[in-house]
Amino acid sequence: MGTGQLLRAFLCARRTRPASVDVVYRRPVTVDDEPPTFSARLDALEAAVRARTDLVPSVGLVLGSGLGDIAAAITDATAIPFADLPSWPAASAPGHAGKLLLGRLDGVPVACLQGRLHLYEGNSERLVVEPVLLMGRLGARVIVLTNAAGGIRPEWPAGTLMAIADHLNLTGRSPLMGRNDDALGPRFPDLTNAWSPRLRQRLHQAADQEGVHLEDGVYAGLIGPTYETPAEVRMLRTLGADAVGMSTVLEAIVARWAGLEVCGVSLVTNPGAGITGEPLTHEEVLAAANEAGPRLAQVLRRFVANLAVPFGDARPGPHALDEMVAAGLLVPPRSKAPPAKPHPIPAPNGQTIEKILRDMRDE
Repeated sequence: MGTGQLLRAFLCARRTRPASVDVVYRRPVTVDDEPPTFSARLDALEAAVRARTDLVPSVGLVLGSGLGDIAAAITDATAIPFADLPSWPAASAPGHAGKLLLGRLDGVPVACLQGRLHLYEGNSERLVVEPVLLMGRLGARVIVLTNAAGGIRPEWPAGTLMAIADHLNLTGRSPLMGRNDDALGPRFPDLTNAWSPRLRQRLHQAADQEGVHLEDGVYAGLIGPTYETPAEVRMLRTLGADAVGMSTVLEAIVARWAGLEVCGVSLVTNPGAGITGEPLTHEEVLAAANEAGPRLAQVLRRFVANLAVPFGDARPGPHALDEMVAAGLLVPPRSKAPPAKPHPIPAPNGQTIEKILRDMRDE
């Protein structure tokens, strides 16, 4: 067979595909293919909630694994299981009751999520953040996110409480992918102060009033459900993380996008993989949360109560300001001398320069 015949046979074979081989051409995504906007979803969710209660919360609380006990302090509460709200699944993570509560915490109207929805449960990133947006739609302007986390810093024992100063989103996901919902937030939100410095000061103040020590640090969010490997923990330490978990970061992103003010506390329930050499279990996480949860509940209750009081009037404990200065939250005030009164400039014969100038003008 000559060269020309070989070339013709090759081209013929390329054109004649086996019947089992199908070529799939993707068509462009159109508006009809996109999921409902956040605004449309929130309309349905708000209607479902308002059919049960008309309470307007000022604060939204998200309670992580094993941290749901503060819900018992909420009075006149309306409890709505996640599965009773449009298109929300029941929570499946251990330690998450999976309820939305609306009531009063020490007199302050609040919305409280007993548990949350996670990516590792198979939920989309948009569904994971709907609860936070719903609390905003219901009236909350402040969102408090809590979680149980693994410790990256070896010196932090189980039970350490950490105010979240910043985060690393290592989930590989964003709840803002796709067409932007301009009614809720901008296309390109700024996250410079994703975690409100003002609210973090308030958390430190509340902790000091309750005699609870509060660290500051960076939270790294991964997708889960596996715990990190020792190599990943070393990587996270290099990246600047102080604690790691499987939630929270997407909620913070979407809350700031929607104009809500965010703060958060991580409860370090166990050292990260490789720090102690012991294997990690969720039972260990829940046990640590049950032990340290009451301390966190004290801080959160005081924090919520203080929101109704101007910051300087909330009677901080004796060490609050010192701790904030040491943590870089506040710049120490400088003592200011009272402004000096102007003194007349002396001149000969007991006169003043000012008087001489006036006499010259009169002449």
